[in-house]
Amino acid sequence: MLKQTKTVLATSALLMAASQAAVAGPNLSGIQIEKVGYAGNGCPAGSASVVLASDKKSVSVLFDEYIAEAGGHGQRTFDRKKCDIAFGLRVPAGISVSFVDADYRGFNDLPRGARASFKRDYFFAGTRGASLTKNWYGSRSNDFHIKDRMGVFANVWSACGADVILRSKTSATVRTRRGNEALMMVDSADLTAKTVYKYNFRYRTCR
Repeated sequence: MLKQTKTVLATSALLMAASQAAVAGPNLSGIQIEKVGYAGNGCPAGSASVVLASDKKSVSVLFDEYIAEAGGHGQRTFDRKKCDIAFGLRVPAGISVSFVDADYRGFNDLPRGARASFKRDYFFAGTRGASLTKNWYGSRSNDFHIKDRMGVFANVWSACGADVILRSKTSATVRTRRGNEALMMVDSADLTAKTVYKYNFRYRTCR
């Protein structure tokens, strides 16, 4: 069974026009993603590397250890890994930002009778956001993709020109029978083609 893999956290600030006719959209050149932090037994200190995009509108974090696995000879039948992530978005004067949606990718290898779950909690601009859980049941061995659309949360705009912080708390859990190996990875096999975490934003001009 696979013991290690790379996982990618990618947070993306996406440009969207938010202006009246014949008026240019907001200038996003001053927006920066900064103060990226992570903690948890799924992403212990030193298990990640952070890469900031040259346009400063996205950040990727490569993880080694966000894997929950249980079962097998002498192994416990339950495992839970978690990773709490936070990053700040520096917003220049005259711009407001809203959190739109989030994407997650990973892989499940579950024998019959096993189950896995992935929980996500969001906190943005001092306001508690959605708390969501996705469940899977064995038998299965395949990739997964989750898209969380923030709904009402997406209509909450930050104060004009105010820096914001997005926090997400995630956990991966597997349960299985003794002797039956089960695994869940919050990861991607192809780091160049897939994104594990992707947080999407929209912007508008403000006063």
